[in-house]
Amino acid sequence: LVGDDLLVAPVEVEGATGRSVPLPPGTWVHWWTGTRYDGDVIADIAAPLGFGPVFQRGGSAIPMLRRSVVTLSAASAGVDSWANHPGVLNARVVPGASGGFTLSTGEAMGVEADGVTLTAGSLYAGWDIEIWAPGATGATVDGVALPPGEDGCGDCFIPGDPWVRVITNSGASIRVLP
Repeated sequence: LVGDDLLVAPVEVEGATGRSVPLPPGTWVHWWTGTRYDGDVIADIAAPLGFGPVFQRGGSAIPMLRRSVVTLSAASAGVDSWANHPGVLNARVVPGASGGFTLSTGEAMGVEADGVTLTAGSLYAGWDIEIWAPGATGATVDGVALPPGEDGCGDCFIPGDPWVRVITNSGASIRVLP
């Protein structure tokens, strides 16, 4: 385990394209495929090169850098740097039992069975959240339906299966619609 919510099972045999992974008790979602597993089993997992077995625990949120960041250090113009501009907080969420995180700058995310609760802090300008929600048809922020959008939109829902994205610059409560 990497922390409490991320399980990484490297393939240690040269040329192997899969491996058996002992999953701890609980619900686990495969990072790359979105396949859900009930834990307390040994699962045979395909592991093509570049997509090794990585699982996220149900009821967790994993904070991440935004997709466009090239470096954490200060950088010259034209290089997307977290140090120059943190932008929005990215996270990947698997709803389930209560969980979440709080950053030192005050941003917090609570995970519930049916959604996510957000708390603004002092560093990030909004949220870009991937939520495991197979078959989702939409999302709401504070009870207001979000319009469908695409990468780069503000306050929108980007459909996908099984991961959907919700991008918002405000709001305290996100719900994904079945």
